[in-house]
Amino acid sequence: MDTRAEANKRCVARGLEQFVLRATESLQANRTESTLARAISIAGFRYKGIGETIIDKDGNRDQLKLYGLAKDHIFETEDVSMPAVLKESMSTLRPFNELAHSGLTTILDRLDGLLDLPAGTLANKHRIMEPMECQTRILKYPPQPTGDHRASIVPHTDFGSVTLLLDKLGGLQVIPPKGDSTAWEYVRPVPGFCIMNLGDAMVKFTRGLLRSNLHRVTNPPGAQAQCTRFSLAYIGRPEDSIIMKGFDGASIFATVGSEEKAKHLIDVYGIPRENIFNSRETSFYDDLMEKQQTRE
Repeated sequence: MDTRAEANKRCVARGLEQFVLRATESLQANRTESTLARAISIAGFRYKGIGETIIDKDGNRDQLKLYGLAKDHIFETEDVSMPAVLKESMSTLRPFNELAHSGLTTILDRLDGLLDLPAGTLANKHRIMEPMECQTRILKYPPQPTGDHRASIVPHTDFGSVTLLLDKLGGLQVIPPKGDSTAWEYVRPVPGFCIMNLGDAMVKFTRGLLRSNLHRVTNPPGAQAQCTRFSLAYIGRPEDSIIMKGFDGASIFATVGSEEKAKHLIDVYGIPRENIFNSRETSFYDDLMEKQQTRE
């Protein structure tokens, strides 16, 4: 038997599917409201029709419709001007934002542990009821001609902290972090799971230790290419009051067996040369202990 929490999640999921379908058609049909939406900040409401941006040096234009809805406006207590289809859907959008932000918090807490940060370090920069430019995005990608593998949206990294993407069809592509490969690979959607992207804010917070991945959207593979692709994204961003700077973490010490490995640590990870010790020297343990005890 489903628990109440599980039942609520299933109801929200069903409501979201209906909302995405209604919203994409309604916002396209009502150009007056769409024009108003475009005039408002990207952090608030924004409708973008197909072909409004150039995505490559050849002048090709994007192939998606997009509507962005600010988290702060979804939870706004005062009346906020918005298209009717959104006002009618608040009973779905608010629970979705709460669930998505809960997932965001879980990921941030896990990253705290992996980065050896005090518990709550990242989550305390992303408190749901604080002013912050988190955003729900509704995206629609119409099918493209067979064999057309041009990107539907310009390759990019996400500008926030963490993005959660809900999608049933393929089409999302990444360049995996393996050597010098520059080949795009599809990301396969898995039923019951969302896709997570780290954004540029996490790169800044961790001084480059974590990286945001370059990605794009193109025609789905196989028979999926004939289908319209709908997706829903929750873009998590830090609170408005947060200063974007790297965390002051603990000093990193390392032992290596060759100068080549030492150079790699210096060049790639920025570890100071004086914090790298030669594991082939019998005195390295005493030298390392002395360094740790006398560091500022």
